[in-house]
Amino acid sequence: MISKSTIIILFVAIVFGVIFWFSGGSRISDEMPYYLKTVVKETGVVTIRGAAFKVELAKTDAARAKGLSKRSYLDADKGMLFIFPAAGRYVFTMQDTLISLDIIWINNNKVVFIAPSAKPGELSVDPKVDADYVLEIIGGTSLNRRLAVGDAVVIDFDKK
Repeated sequence: MISKSTIIILFVAIVFGVIFWFSGGSRISDEMPYYLKTVVKETGVVTIRGAAFKVELAKTDAARAKGLSKRSYLDADKGMLFIFPAAGRYVFTMQDTLISLDIIWINNNKVVFIAPSAKPGELSVDPKVDADYVLEIIGGTSLNRRLAVGDAVVIDFDKK
């Protein structure tokens, strides 16, 4: 026989679960901006075709606007991951960028477009596809690692 205290605990858990669900708990993906601001550190790891890149996260408009500009060096296993609040068509410029970069657009955990070896000073790179993330790595890496459109992408965010 189930004890009275067990029934009360179960009832309270169900009530809180229902309240959580109806107060937005069913839409965890809608909470991604909150999650990224409060739970995730400023770095992560992006893995494509076995190549792992330790990335800085550009989570805010200001960070996305600055990007990797004014940097004169980037290690081959490093990069920057631009995180957008929703999938969309994001055009990148190489203004104030000092090094050649491979720019990789990602949507639904797949590579959807690669701009290889974008040169400093290029006015814009328009993928003409929607993406929810964009990865910048040192120019030539995508060719050397044979990264291609359609490749699966795994993104691991570092936690606080």
